[in-house]
Amino acid sequence: SDLILEGSSKVTASGVKGLSQIRSLESLNLVRVTLEDAVIDSLTAMEGLMEVYLYQTGLSGDAINRLKETRPRMFVNAG
Repeated sequence: SDLILEGSSKVTASGVKGLSQIRSLESLNLVRVTLEDAVIDSLTAMEGLMEVYLYQTGLSGDAINRLKETRPRMFVNAG
């Protein structure tokens, strides 16, 4: 399933972590959602997640690269 949270100001790191309970989640759009680098650990743990959209989130390049290295089969669009 897909989840689009684009532009939401109410998304938190703990909220993203909670999304890991949705086993059927395959695509997650977090465009223009302000995030901290720690959210990468939650995204990495989402085994069913196959694509994630992260541009204009404030995540560091290092965090994005860590996600790509940890989950090489995941499509990561960080803009």
